[in-house]
Amino acid sequence: MVWADSTGVGCSIGECRDKSNSSRVGSFLLCVHEPSSLELRGSPYHNGTSCSECPDPNKCYRKQCYNGTLTTTSISTIPSPMFIHMFASFLVLCLNLQH
Repeated sequence: MVWADSTGVGCSIGECRDKSNSSRVGSFLLCVHEPSSLELRGSPYHNGTSCSECPDPNKCYRKQCYNGTLTTTSISTIPSPMFIHMFASFLVLCLNLQH
């Protein structure tokens, strides 16, 4: 889940195969957003006209606020609590597939 106030998002998809039945695959999608929080409240968007609340000097790009700079993929050295929770959930899924 991404929130209306998120400023960045990165996702990865992967799979975990069952060792005893290689045709059985568990897929997972892991997304981390900035700022991250374990607080599961709020909305993924603000109501109203697209880009009507963009702070200056942001622009509107594809109906989203855009600060005019391109971002690149980077790896954070400090994992967020949400990332740790999601990774643990994936690990449990993979372990369950192997029984």
